Amino acid sequence: MARPSAEVDDYRGEVARLQQELHERDREALLADVEIGHLPEERGENVVRAVTVLAARLGVALDERDIVFAERVGAPPTPAGSPGAAPPARPRRVVLRLSRRGLRDQLLQAARVRRSIVASDAGADGAHSRARIFVNERLTRTNRRLFYLVREECRRLRWRFAWTRRGTVYARQSDGSQAFAIKSDADLARVFGSLNTGQIELAVAIDELKPDILAINETWLREGDSAPAISGYRFVHIPRHHSIKRGRGGGVGFYIRRGVNARVCPHPVVSSVEQMWLRLSVASRCIIIGTAYRAPWQDVVAHLDALTDTITSFPNCDNLILAGDLNIDLLDSKNTKIPVLQQFLHCLNLKQIIAQPTHFHDDQTQTLIDIVCTNTSFKTVATKHTPELGRHAMLVVEFRIKKEIPKPQLIATPLTLSIPTAINQS
Repeated sequence: MARPSAEVDDYRGEVARLQQELHERDREALLADVEIGHLPEERGENVVRAVTVLAARLGVALDERDIVFAERVGAPPTPAGSPGAAPPARPRRVVLRLSRRGLRDQLLQAARVRRSIVASDAGADGAHSRARIFVNERLTRTNRRLFYLVREECRRLRWRFAWTRRGTVYARQSDGSQAFAIKSDADLARVFGSLNTGQIELAVAIDELKPDILAINETWLREGDSAPAISGYRFVHIPRHHSIKRGRGGGVGFYIRRGVNARVCPHPVVSSVEQMWLRLSVASRCIIIGTAYRAPWQDVVAHLDALTDTITSFPNCDNLILAGDLNIDLLDSKNTKIPVLQQFLHCLNLKQIIAQPTHFHDDQTQTLIDIVCTNTSFKTVATKHTPELGRHAMLVVEFRIKKEIPKPQLIATPLTLSIPTAINQS
């Protein structure tokens, strides 16, 4: 049975290699091409002439003989006055192939220098006259998709730079930081969207806070990825079940400080519920610590019912702590999921102790979706938001766990006095 599986893996590897070769050929075939956006469009226009005029405005002397072809891409707009004619749309993109790569590089460099040129400078008027004309490398369909995903990830994680050079997509977090070449989905997963993103910042935060246990509600680790190694800590992890991956990795886990004797605790398994639990002993007390994650599209009642089954399955537990991202905004008084969560906490005699916003959006709005629920007394609670680590804040809680000292008990014992008869008579 192992041989067919190995052959299938070989075929898959060969297909992937051939696909990569074809993609490289497509990329090289476009190294003399550019795309021009927002260049004013007119009926019956001479696109080659329009391109040479634009090049002159950019400071590049471009002769018509330097142009292999120049054409609009996309469906032509419906003529004004025709039945069903739509409002004027923005101009279609122009695809331009030049005779030499060096000429293309010269045009791209001039466009980067003169970023302020707009459609009105090329004779446009109306709704799109202030749109900036852009001149970019022409990308293969695969790289165009990758470039879009990279820009989205840069916005999500607040990286400053995403660009292309010679048909390859690059990204960089800030000035002076390392530039990453992104040529595939595997590269996208490696650079963005997991614990490996911002791993220096993660290490700095852990070194500063020095937690005994750090719960990770969402790792975004893909198959084959390894979490960042943090000095003085070990990492334990349950990967996301394949039924809920939706094309991405993920899972929950813990960083545990060396010397803390915490063991992974078995629990009832529900494939749609991401959870992980530890058992440890502190001051002769049995402590259970859990982390859980609920995706926004998952059913709240089913998720909390599964967590209830897990928590009630732990025998001889003195204290319990659950840190999770359940995607229930506790700052939204109209959120219908809040009563369900409150009932869950009431039934298990737990208290939710986070009161400050924990999730920070690009539009400056804030939500409270990361929670810590416990039946344990605590000293301090703080939220620490590090933008380089993402939109979620780190929740820092110091618990007060003391060994119970037995109270003195008063024991009353009847006292019987026996007096000898001889002494009694005397």
